[in-house]
Amino acid sequence: MNTLLQRLRHDQRGVSLAELLVAMALTAIVTTLVVAIVATSSRTLSSQSVASSNSESAAIAMRELSRVVRSGAPLRLTGTAVDSPVISVARANSLTVTSFVDSVASAPVPVRVTFAVTTGRLTEQRFAITAVGDAWQVASTGGSTRTLARGVTVTAARPLFTYYDTAGAIIPVPTGGALADTDLPRIAAVRLRVAVQGDASGRATSVALDNTVGLPNLGISRVRVGG
Repeated sequence: MNTLLQRLRHDQRGVSLAELLVAMALTAIVTTLVVAIVATSSRTLSSQSVASSNSESAAIAMRELSRVVRSGAPLRLTGTAVDSPVISVARANSLTVTSFVDSVASAPVPVRVTFAVTTGRLTEQRFAITAVGDAWQVASTGGSTRTLARGVTVTAARPLFTYYDTAGAIIPVPTGGALADTDLPRIAAVRLRVAVQGDASGRATSVALDNTVGLPNLGISRVRVGG
């Protein structure tokens, strides 16, 4: 027994090379699996976060576009004998509308709003309108601008705005241009398409919302009574 204990105390043999190589290989495999799982989880969470942000941005933009356009109305401007059309500028990816959005029913005051997409950014610019006698005057400067959504994508096949007449027919917008002044009074509804992709790599799911908004105030005179 003493001989065996002495042998164990003085035995200098360690791990063999084969055992060391096996241990290193197993460690490498486990490390690779852990790194892959962490990377996949990180990419998934990032994609889900961007997709959620896309949904929120698209919903905010669509809600603002819809309520402003729906509140649009003809307006008697200074220096004119007839009401100006609801939409004064109509392009594929921008429009200018006279709207009573956010107005108080007891004392309605209109505002001119311009929506436009520039390099993926959808902006809203508002210009104040003030009463002048029995008509209204639009401020030429001082309009406040805010960004509604970023990463907005538009194409020739899917523009931000499509215009319809009372019969439901599309009023075609010239490529790179705007509707003629004679076509503006024909607009009875606007189709809104908001597509948002906030991930430049395209890995996250893009979000596209589609809504057609009518102009319920057509034919209602907005002549201001003086006094």
